[in-house]
Parts: sequence; C-alpha cells; structure tokens
Amino acid sequence: MRKASSSIKDQPRRESSASSTAERVRLTAIISRLDAGVSVNAEDRAVVDGEHGVLKVSAVTVGHFNPDENKVVVPADLSRVGISPKRGDLLVTRANTRLLVAAAAYVHRDYPNLHLSDKIWSVVLRDSRRDDMRWLKHILSAAPVRAALIARASGTSGSMKNVSKHDFLGIVVDRLSADEQRATANVLDTWDSSIAAARGLMKARRRLRRGLLQRLLTGQHRFPEFRKQPWRECQLRDVAEECSEPGRGTLGRDRIMGVTKSRGIVPMEDRLIGNVDRYQIVRKDWFAYNPMRLNIGSIARSRSKSPVLVSPDYVVFRCRDGELDPAFLDQYRKGHLWDSFMRVCGAGSVRVRIYFNDLGRHKMHLPLIEEQRRIAEALGTLDGELSQLRQLHDALTEQKKGLMQKLLTGTVRVPASMLKEAAHG
Repeated sequence: MRKASSSIKDQPRRESSASSTAERVRLTAIISRLDAGVSVNAEDRAVVDGEHGVLKVSAVTVGHFNPDENKVVVPADLSRVGISPKRGDLLVTRANTRLLVAAAAYVHRDYPNLHLSDKIWSVVLRDSRRDDMRWLKHILSAAPVRAALIARASGTSGSMKNVSKHDFLGIVVDRLSADEQRATANVLDTWDSSIAAARGLMKARRRLRRGLLQRLLTGQHRFPEFRKQPWRECQLRDVAEECSEPGRGTLGRDRIMGVTKSRGIVPMEDRLIGNVDRYQIVRKDWFAYNPMRLNIGSIARSRSKSPVLVSPDYVVFRCRDGELDPAFLDQYRKGHLWDSFMRVCGAGSVRVRIYFNDLGRHKMHLPLIEEQRRIAEALGTLDGELSQLRQLHDALTEQKKGLMQKLLTGTVRVPASMLKEAAHG
C-alpha cells in the first residue's frame, strides 16, 4: 500500500499571492484521459517510403520527439496498429528507464504512417481553451515534476520502470492562467529553438568532421602545398616507442591519473594504497592506455604541462620526434583504420590484452611531419568549434532550466505585452 503524503506542497491549493495567478492542482484537473497505443510485432529497422512503423519508447525523451526511432510493423499486424501522432499532440512514455519514464514530448506535425506503442500515451486535455499543450510539455519537463514522476515509478527491473495513470494524474503542478500558459510556452519554445539550433549545428559539424577525417587520413584530400609529397608505409613501432619511466617518489599521490574513453586522462577518484614508486610517469604529449580496455577506446594523450602518474599496469608510449606528430596520432586513432585494427586485435576474446608489441604492428600510411601537423591543425579547428557549440548548448540548457522554474510557478511573470499577444494569438 502506498503511504499517503501529508506534505502541504503535495496538496492542491489556490495560490493567493498577488504576484502570481498560479494555482496548484493535480494533473487530473487538466488531463481528461491518456490514450495508449498498441503492442504489435515489428521488424528491427526503421520505416521507408510507404511502410508503417510503431514508435519505440526512445522516440520520446524529455521535451524532444524523434520520429526516426521506430520499427516497421509486420504485414500481419497492420490491421491492429494504434493511433498516429499528429500536430499538437503531447506524448508521454508510461514505461522507460528510470530517468526517462514519463518523459513528455510535443509533436509538431502529422505522422500518419507512425503509430504509438502500448508504452506511449497521448494526452487529451479537459479543455484546450483553458490549458495549453505546449505549456504542459514544459511543466512535465521541469525538474521538480520530473523528480516527482520518477519517485512514483515502479518496477523491479533495473532498466525499465513504469508509472500508472493514477500516479501520473495525481502529480501536483502550478497551473497558470490560459494567457500566461500560452505566453510562457512561447518564451520557453524560443529557448528550445535555440537549443535545437545548437544541437543541429553540432550534428552537422560532427558529420563534416567524420567525412574530413576519413579523407585526410587516407590521402583522398590533400592540401595543395603537399600534393607532390609521397606518403610512406610503416608500422606504428617504427615511429613510436614504449616508455617505462617509474616515478620513484618524484611525484605525489595527487598526480595519479586514470584513462577513460570519454574524458581522457583524469584524476583517479580513489587513491590506491600501494607503492607509488612503481607508478609510471606520463609526460606532455605521451599516450597512455589500459591494455585490457584499449579495444573499447580507452586511450588518451596527456595535455598536462607537468608530468602525471598512471598505474604500472598501463602501457605508456610516445611519438618519435620528427616522424609522428602526437596531435596527428590523436586524430588518427579516432578514424576507421584504427578501429579496424582494434577489431582484429580483439577478435575472439572479451578481455583481450593489447600491449605495445601488439599495437606497434599496426600498419600506417604516413605523410611527412609537416603535413601531419597541417592535418591535425585542420581537425583540431573543427574540434574547437564543436567544443564551443557544446558549451553554448549546455549554457542555453542550464539557463532555460532556471527560467523555466520561475516562469512555470509564476515567480517571474511574462511582460504584459506578451500576455496581450498570447491573448490574441
């Protein structure tokens, strides 16, 4: 039996403050029903022209609808498909991972060939003149409401949680007036458009980078000043060498680092107790990796001006001056040639160990050092642009979160001019 909450903040009430027109109500006062889709058999591929698909739960994340996340309905089940999402709909996942359960997304156009699964609800308002579906999407995406929804989700599976209609509709929210809802939604939609634009630019830059990386590293694209310079075939061990330089007490425990795939060389969270003298030194532009995790991409170049320490179980190597540029190799390892070699090295073993003797056999076609540096510089420029776009995206997202909380509770009011515009919209 669910324990009843006696917290005042969970109880509906009419807001009496003169600074806000919000009232606290349960979602059931706003939503008349939640229409679910249908479970059908489907192929594990997305639809193409003329086919019908059922939406995966991954099609609905917090505030974002991705129609490409679908599976083709098998012909035998076409007569059983559920409702199709259309412009103005609000979709909610009744089942998903813990952080995405009850995620809500607004649909901006009709999708007659796509259909809801039994794990996705379509929201029906009690009065569309009183409440705005776009505003409700923002309400359901706000941090306090998300926390309440996650807390009410049930299920023993670590990967899938469920929220019932009763629990979902029992969530208490701050309900603004109709005009304020529309005006607030207009403001937050503008932020969403900016965030989406930044996300789109990042996607385009990543696509450009992948194509350019492929062409530059294979010699399909050459800079004019180097076109007459031949490339040479070699192995990695011909242009790089393993390093084994014990710290021997020259560096403290605060300089102990680990290597991750996503973040590179980072401080160890847990300081290991043992003989630090055996830990290996990694100097600027040297590479380090765990031989048991190299095949999943856990390798990094040190950017630190000061030496750091890594586990004695790691492999450390450096590029030979004038033969292999460290920044070029850092880009090269992100390409398909490196990936192909890793797959060959790791074939047939889950916990494969790749030491430098193995890695050193990787065959490479290398340009002269000057062209290597030019390639690394071009790709590094794109990396810098991507980093700036990521920072912009993250900043806009954080700013929107703060603004959303204030607008959706009526703590900050939209300007009178925007209210007037919403009233006539």
